[in-house]
Amino acid sequence: MLLSKNTEASTENIKNRKIAEDLIFFLEEKKLNDILLLNIQKVNPYFCFFIFATASSTLQLKTLHKEIYKNFSYVLYKNQNPFSQIDSGWVIYDFVDIMLHVFLKEIRSYYNLEKLWADAPIIYSSEIKQFRW
Repeated sequence: MLLSKNTEASTENIKNRKIAEDLIFFLEEKKLNDILLLNIQKVNPYFCFFIFATASSTLQLKTLHKEIYKNFSYVLYKNQNPFSQIDSGWVIYDFVDIMLHVFLKEIRSYYNLEKLWADAPIIYSSEIKQFRW
């Protein structure tokens, strides 16, 4: 039986939501700060979700990097090398339809991507700690 395009899209959306939730729980467990999940589907047709999080130090960025590859390599886009970005204070992980941005505090403040994507609905924030799908 062939799936309709709507069923395929719905299945893909459920899969992306599960990955996003798993990433959020992981980031909370690793004690990252100011975690934010945005649904950018209506403002950017290339991605579904952006996740922003703040690390407290370069050491935390390095440790997180190893843990992300250990726990999420099965869903990471394969042609990337974020390890080279750690010293910049901003590491981007590509999960195809989900982009995870992990910053040091001063770098996140400087680029202020939340302002750029202000039109996107907030699905989760570490202040509320509840998903709003």
